[in-house]
Amino acid sequence: MIVSRRDSNYEFNKNKWVISLVNTGPGEGTGKLFGHAVILVEGVLDNEELFVGEYDITANAFPEAQSYVQGSLGNIMGYITKIRCNPKQGASINDVDAKFEGAHRDYHLEQYSSNSWYATPEAAKKMISAIENDAAILDNEINAAFQEGRETNWPFKYQKAGANRWSLWGGNSGHNCITWAEEKLAIAGVGNGKVWIDSKAASTEIHVRSCTII
Repeated sequence: MIVSRRDSNYEFNKNKWVISLVNTGPGEGTGKLFGHAVILVEGVLDNEELFVGEYDITANAFPEAQSYVQGSLGNIMGYITKIRCNPKQGASINDVDAKFEGAHRDYHLEQYSSNSWYATPEAAKKMISAIENDAAILDNEINAAFQEGRETNWPFKYQKAGANRWSLWGGNSGHNCITWAEEKLAIAGVGNGKVWIDSKAASTEIHVRSCTII
C-alpha cells in the first residue's frame, strides 16, 4: 500500500485508487469560498508503476460583455479554453512514459484544503477517459479554427458562479472549476454529487461559490 500524497489517511494500490478534490488557490484553511479546484488521481498500474493524474480547467471571461445585472452579481461568463490532463491529453493511462506538462504540485502542502474518496481503478479510468474526450474535443476545435483562419467555436461554456446557478439572472449554465470537477467526480461515483452555495455545507471542504481563473 502507498500513502496518498494529499491525505495520509488514505492508502492505495492496484485494486484501490484515491481520488481527491483539491483547492490549489491562494490562502489557507478549509471551507474557503474562493480558489481553484483540481482533481487528483493516485493509483498503481498493472505493471506496478505509480500513476498520479491532475485534471482541471482554464477559462476566459469577458466582464465588458456582461449585462449590468450580471456584472453587479459577479457572475461573469465566457468559455473554457483548456482542459488540463497531466499526464497530457492523448497519453494512455497505462503509458508509464507519458510526458507531463510540468512538475506536479506539491500536494503535501498544508494550505491545500481537500477531500478524498476511494474508487476502483475502473471507475477512476472511466472518469479520466471522459475528461480526456472533452479535452480532445476542445483541442480539435482550437486547432481547426487556427488552420481555417476563423474564430473558435468554443464547445464548453464557463460562468464564474458555476453550473445551474443564477439562472434567474441569465446565466449561461456553464461550469466553473468546482462544478466542472463535481460533474467529473460523479462519473467515478465519488464526490458529494451536489452543488452548494454555502461552502461550509459542502463535504468537499473547498470553495464552491466562485473560482479563481488560473
